Amino acid sequence: MAGKRTRWQISEEEILREGLFLAREVGLEFSMRQLADRLNTWPNAIYVYFKDKRELQIALIDEIFREYLEKVPVEELLDFNVPWDERFRYVATTLYDHMTDYYRAGYLISHFGMVGTKSGMDFFRALFAIAFSVGLPIERAVAIFHAASTYVLQIIELGSAGKQNISNSDALDFEKLSDGLPDELSKPIIKVMNQGARDRLINGVDAFILAAQTEAGQSAKG
Repeated sequence: MAGKRTRWQISEEEILREGLFLAREVGLEFSMRQLADRLNTWPNAIYVYFKDKRELQIALIDEIFREYLEKVPVEELLDFNVPWDERFRYVATTLYDHMTDYYRAGYLISHFGMVGTKSGMDFFRALFAIAFSVGLPIERAVAIFHAASTYVLQIIELGSAGKQNISNSDALDFEKLSDGLPDELSKPIIKVMNQGARDRLINGVDAFILAAQTEAGQSAKG
């Protein structure tokens, strides 16, 4: 026990800072003991500040969003002089580039609603403000952007897995999937299916944008 720091010798800020370093190395599902070892303390000292691992993960995700909003301020996202589709595409790609440093952050957000208590909420409020620029009824705009943001977060998880040398596509043989098709069909299938996560992200976001623009145009005519 000699040399271990007590709960009075560590702070919440230090826990979060070291937690982010650890999250970059092994992901957000590290154990409390791993974090305690990094802080040279006991797990019980961390529980003074966070009642359980989930609460710590939520706080870390909030820190991840805080870092993101330092690079891409909310004011930039709410610049209505810039077309909504350009802002949304920018948000998707910059968020992907930032969050793929934190493996499974996208999974925890999209599957468990871990968006933090401040910075994460600020980000999603800004995202839905972009949705209101589309020209659709509010409920429909929110529905489209909810689906789009879920998609973006799941692609972030996929990209994060790729950085960890983990793939959810390893079991698929794209050559077999296109077997028996003419070359003009099989080659594009193989090319598209082998795209990296970031390219898939851009293609998917463009599809959401096109769908929203088309629907908004039809709504305006009606």
